[in-house]
Amino acid sequence: MATDGVILFNNEGFDGLHRTSANNQTTYADVWQHVKSQIQFLMESGAVDKAFGTTLQARDAEFQRLAGGFDEDHTGHANGMRNAQQIGNETGGSMVRILRG
Repeated sequence: MATDGVILFNNEGFDGLHRTSANNQTTYADVWQHVKSQIQFLMESGAVDKAFGTTLQARDAEFQRLAGGFDEDHTGHANGMRNAQQIGNETGGSMVRILRG
């Protein structure tokens, strides 16, 4: 989109991508919690050996660690894209002002 000789960038694509990824993060966390509670129920009912609880705790800790790292990476990328966009807008505006004198 060009306006008065200046190219403007918008956040629509970035924001949509960020929202979709955030929704996916919520979904996979919900799925994991559901799976975990189903396994816990099976252990409590005797259908699965309670010794599996140690493995489940280890897997939950691993999931939390990996999910947290993904969340941090995702937020960092989103912030980086917004910063690059802002720099582009500011630089473009400065160049137009310089050229106009």
